Amino acid sequence: TYIISTHLIEEVANVIEHVVIIKNGRIIRDQSSDELLRSGYMVSGKSSEVDAFIEDKALLGTESLGGLKTAYISGDAGEPVPEHLEKSKLDLQKLFIQLTNE
Repeated sequence: TYIISTHLIEEVANVIEHVVIIKNGRIIRDQSSDELLRSGYMVSGKSSEVDAFIEDKALLGTESLGGLKTAYISGDAGEPVPEHLEKSKLDLQKLFIQLTNE
C-alpha cells in the first residue's frame, strides 16, 4: 500500500486505486477510484439547456464560460441526456475540484 498526496491528480490518475478526499479536516469521500468515477457525470452545452436539464439533479457544481455551461452531476452515469447536450465521464481532477470548492 502506498499513500500519495498530490494536487496534480490527473498526472497520477492511472495508478490510483482508492481515493480519500479530505475537506476542512473531514473525510468526504473514501472509496475506490472506479466507484468514485461512476458516481456521477458531466453535461455540457448552452447554459439555458444545461440549466433546464439539471433542475432536478444533485449537483456537485457548475462552470460557465460565455453562453456555455458544464454541470457536474452526482448520480447515475448511465442516465440518458438530451441529444443537444454533451455527456462525458467525470475525471478525478474535476471531481476533486467540485467536491472541495467552497
